Amino acid sequence: MTAQVDSKPGAQHTDPSKKPWNKSRTGVPTTKHQSGKGAFKGAIAALNGNVFEVHNEASKANQYQKTKQAIAAYANRTMKNGQDMRYIIENLKEVDFDSLVPVESTTATGKVAELMLQQEVTIFMKRKDQYDTNKNSLYTIIWDQCSKALQAKLQGTPEYGNYAPLSCPIELLKHIKQVSLKFENVTYKPAAVQDAQVALFSFYQTKQDSLHQYYLKFKDLVDALEHYGAEVGVNLSLVKHTAEINGDKYADDIDYDHPSFKLYLPAAKERFLALRFLRGADRAKYGDLVIELDNDFAKGSDHYPATVAAAYTLLNRRKVKKANERLNTNGNNPHKLTGGPKDKSGDDDEDVHGVVFVNKNGNPIGNKVSCYACGGNHYKGDPACPKLN
Repeated sequence: MTAQVDSKPGAQHTDPSKKPWNKSRTGVPTTKHQSGKGAFKGAIAALNGNVFEVHNEASKANQYQKTKQAIAAYANRTMKNGQDMRYIIENLKEVDFDSLVPVESTTATGKVAELMLQQEVTIFMKRKDQYDTNKNSLYTIIWDQCSKALQAKLQGTPEYGNYAPLSCPIELLKHIKQVSLKFENVTYKPAAVQDAQVALFSFYQTKQDSLHQYYLKFKDLVDALEHYGAEVGVNLSLVKHTAEINGDKYADDIDYDHPSFKLYLPAAKERFLALRFLRGADRAKYGDLVIELDNDFAKGSDHYPATVAAAYTLLNRRKVKKANERLNTNGNNPHKLTGGPKDKSGDDDEDVHGVVFVNKNGNPIGNKVSCYACGGNHYKGDPACPKLN
């Protein structure tokens, strides 16, 4: 049994003597790797140049994610039961077929119910058979989208021998991520973890990054830490804070050995990452939002998002400033705020804030920000606050 894939190779060749296409051992149509000058485009024309490359080859910082998404969509579109291949690509884990085993219908009885169950079991078994065949084909597709340099790096590691004989696409994707994001370059574990931490906490959205691109890059950096078993936000005070938010009256009694520590730890880590995601977002667009959240908290209202997904939604819904507000190009800091005319198109929208004022230290602030202590147009703790003098 072979995987059913799209038979259209993309570009059409009029010369019948030319045979740019060949079939891999799994029956998937491929093209030969591009040789000579020009960027590597991969073996599947329908993937539109989405490929996997080593870090110094990659043209886009989020190339791994983009290529993975492109292959997931391609597999879903061209393979029979391709939704299963899309699932394992997006989740990097096997489909749980045990949870999909057919059960006897509750709406039919007797012979009808028996026939229905037999039919569902037949479909289920065919799907499982196709699943194994598709996995072999998917492995070939992924491998053929790897540059020669990346293939050489993968083959030169001990991990390659564990999954290659099995043609396991999940482990291949994990290994590609490890190598393409340079996880393998530092063998001394403390140095690797420190490098991954520095990368996460020094990362900011650039003017050229869309919010979604920023999210994908952020996710890759978090995954880098998880790859080394380094958990971000594992802190007793953060866990206690999360317990307090959840109304746990014994929050102060929690320590690292307390059962509640493990209970609240996932939520504490997620809140920590959500704040890092907010603070790394483009300040020219979202800087005043973070200031407002801080001021709201000082007034007793906690509006900080509890998850990275919630932070993404908050930023995505935010009304950003118009094109007449530009980044200050003075210096190398892409996140320095600049003043500009107030956006008149959203005067009635409380989410629109022009950043036009600066505090005593020269740091920009939103013109609707008010200090909790004195009510002045600065944020909490500013040297300009008369309550501090």
